Amino acid sequence: MPRSRGSRRTLRLNHSAPPRAPRAPTPPQNALPASRGISPPSAPNWQVAAALEHSQRITAKADDFDKLMRSQAQQIEADARMRASEHLERAREKAQRIIDAVTAQADTVLRDAEDRTRQLRWQQHQLTSFMAEVKEMIRPDGVSAQPPSSEWEPSEYRDAAAGADIAPTGDGAAEHA
Repeated sequence: MPRSRGSRRTLRLNHSAPPRAPRAPTPPQNALPASRGISPPSAPNWQVAAALEHSQRITAKADDFDKLMRSQAQQIEADARMRASEHLERAREKAQRIIDAVTAQADTVLRDAEDRTRQLRWQQHQLTSFMAEVKEMIRPDGVSAQPPSSEWEPSEYRDAAAGADIAPTGDGAAEHA
């Protein structure tokens, strides 16, 4: 069988060197130092101690990360509340401006409508008065809708007839005086 390199080591014995004493096992580099107040563990427990220390470091880092995360969350929440209150305040101001504009417009329209109503009532009164005058001018003095009676003659007609150049006749007609 051919030998491959590195597969077998040949043991060379140096007969002139004195025999060595067996070496004590050295703790690994990540073993707990005695300066922390922890006594060096025995050979089988050093792994458990290293794992315990590692888990404590991880727990401390996780706690630090949790505190950081909570403080960032509180900061984000406070920032969001501040922005929300600013948005609400702007919305309130805008809504108030809209309400003021609508109220002012409604007041103006109401005043205009009341003015127009008064104007139309005055025009209606003027038109009614004018139509009454026209009807009075069209109606002959002797003709009335009332039955002919010498007793019935309103005072205004008598006064009007007295001052006018038209005099009533006996048959209900009128003639110029």
